[in-house]
Amino acid sequence: IGDLAFSKCVHLCVEVIGVEIDLHVWNAFQDMSAKCGQLQIAKTIYHMMPRENVVSWTSMVYAYAREGFLDFSKKVFDQMPIKNVVSWNSMITCIQNGQSMGALDLFCKICASQVVLDEATLVAITLACGHLGLEAIELFENMPIATFGLIKLPLLHCFLLVVITVL
Repeated sequence: IGDLAFSKCVHLCVEVIGVEIDLHVWNAFQDMSAKCGQLQIAKTIYHMMPRENVVSWTSMVYAYAREGFLDFSKKVFDQMPIKNVVSWNSMITCIQNGQSMGALDLFCKICASQVVLDEATLVAITLACGHLGLEAIELFENMPIATFGLIKLPLLHCFLLVVITVL
């Protein structure tokens, strides 16, 4: 949800009623603040959390990047104790436009990790390749099938060819 007024109303109701806030609710408030462009509120919520998880960290990566602070976004990403496919995708997506080579570097790192790629990873890196004038299909052709998880390769190839043609 990206409605700041609604977010503030829900947060106020939770505080007034005295409902104990668990990590899922903290993450929802933080994510909503980030999507509403409220970096300071997202940071405050992050620091108020009794503990963080991969969702909390990823929301901060997104919040900084959304406001144009890519260096801070990268710093938070690098400090994450655990990264999942969503956090990798967020960082690749954040930098694909202005720093496409950085996105390709991250892609190489995710491929070397134990994280299984998903469709969002492939879309993000395909767009980064397009910004650089490279053909993304070359990156994917020689990769082991396990890297792609449940993605069907023939369908993926068709998709990539369409995207590259459009770019």
